[in-house]
Amino acid sequence: MQEIKYEGFWWLPSDSENKVAGDLTFSNYNGIELNIRGSFVNIMDLSMQKEWQSKTYKVILGISEEGKIITIYDSILEKHVFRFPGYDTQKYRSQILFIGAHFTDPNDILFYKAEVDYSYLSDWANLSVPMPATKSREYNFSYTCP
Repeated sequence: MQEIKYEGFWWLPSDSENKVAGDLTFSNYNGIELNIRGSFVNIMDLSMQKEWQSKTYKVILGISEEGKIITIYDSILEKHVFRFPGYDTQKYRSQILFIGAHFTDPNDILFYKAEVDYSYLSDWANLSVPMPATKSREYNFSYTCP
């Protein structure tokens, strides 16, 4: 898959006023990573420090500098660096990324239809893709592995 990188602002649905600058990247090797400059939680509350070591968020929202709206789903805090003086940094790993929509509640993530396009799948499976007689963009075929 194509590698992506978005610089932007990121926040939790429950705290939309606390927008934190950061970079979202995706690569085949590293998966989905969000590196933020700051923190989603109040760093002055040191009693929560132990909780940060295993902090997870179902939803993180963002907007890129190009104006793309982004939802990051099922994220876990991988690294939190405390600096004084200076500012904290956090690194999250995530499972799923939605570009083009904000989902504030995981229960809102429902799809009527999904399309998947795998590059070179027909070459790998040694398939010839049938050309439809109409202008339909839909192809239906099945493959049974030998």
